[in-house]
Amino acid sequence: MRQTLEAVRKAVNAATPLHQGWVSIKFSKVDEHKNLIEWMQECISAVGDDYEAKKKSHYQSLGYEEGSGIGQLTVQAKTAEEITDGFLGLGDGLKITQFVFTPARFGIPDPTPQVDITEGRIVVSPNPVGTCEIRMRAAGKNLSLPGQIFSFSTPDMPDAQKSLRFSTSFLHLIGTKNSTKLRFRLALDFEKKLDLLTLWQFSTVRSLLAGDQVDVQVWVDGRRALAGDLNANLGDKGGGWSQLSSFLGLLQKVAGTHDVRICIADLAKTTREETIFSSINSDSNIRLEFIPLPGSPTNISSLTFYSRARVADYNFYVLSTRSAEDLFVDGRRQITCSKPAIIESYAIQGGPDAGVELIEADYNRYLDRQKQVETPLGLGNIHEFLRSLAASE
Repeated sequence: MRQTLEAVRKAVNAATPLHQGWVSIKFSKVDEHKNLIEWMQECISAVGDDYEAKKKSHYQSLGYEEGSGIGQLTVQAKTAEEITDGFLGLGDGLKITQFVFTPARFGIPDPTPQVDITEGRIVVSPNPVGTCEIRMRAAGKNLSLPGQIFSFSTPDMPDAQKSLRFSTSFLHLIGTKNSTKLRFRLALDFEKKLDLLTLWQFSTVRSLLAGDQVDVQVWVDGRRALAGDLNANLGDKGGGWSQLSSFLGLLQKVAGTHDVRICIADLAKTTREETIFSSINSDSNIRLEFIPLPGSPTNISSLTFYSRARVADYNFYVLSTRSAEDLFVDGRRQITCSKPAIIESYAIQGGPDAGVELIEADYNRYLDRQKQVETPLGLGNIHEFLRSLAASE
């Protein structure tokens, strides 16, 4: 079939009538069969029931193993980096001043081009050539990200100009072979709903890039393939990205395996209540100081409370307890608490009150259990407790 299709291709291109063409076929001793029809039936049976479909597939695919045509284009760009990034699949495409495409089969092009234009844009969507691990370190923080590898080179391009792209869904590192200098692109749609892990990774990377030097390594198959520095210096006014990273890390723990999807724009709408949620459940020690409440137990051993953060249409609840040191100083009560132990946590999708009854039932059940073995101080909803303290001062 290949030999026949290729001969037909040549004849059509040469405008030779097909009935005037010749195809030479060589036979040997093994091609001799006494019963030709029986032999043909055996061959068809060997292929299987889908003989017709396979034959059609061969007819449609033979001759296209190396592509379906020949393309030539002229790209207009301001810098070599712009061209490199375009062919690595970054950006919004490259401006072209000429593009010619001629279909070809068996390496034989059509007599005339199918496409011949002098203006447009070309957008390249490269296929990854491998996977990698991207490691970043800055300001005492470390992060590891799974990524994909993309490459761009031409047959006559020097090794020093052959480019590699190491990418996650939002971070792209661009470098050349044997070079320690890296460029980067950081991009995320703030309106797109994404899983908490991706949002945490993005906010952590953004906080790392706030400084002027970030150590970056790329590992492939258990070996370090590249190491270099990024001079980002993007800044982080007020430590907002670092705080967001901590907040999202906590939301991940609360949600567990629940597939919660929110966006950066949702997080920008959070209030003081979410700030309290993050700080009250952090690993740092805390101290509460207030005028003693009538009827409250003395010499308490722990504080127990629950907190809530509302993001988009999700309520994140945490039931926590902290070991406490109870002191009275100048008529005021000082309770110094250790790191929290999270007793229960979950994310509930719904209205503002979704999950309230559940967390209150869990709180009351755990507090009753504590009272049997120690002297806890139950604060209930920590947000309401803090508001009442502020009102009483």
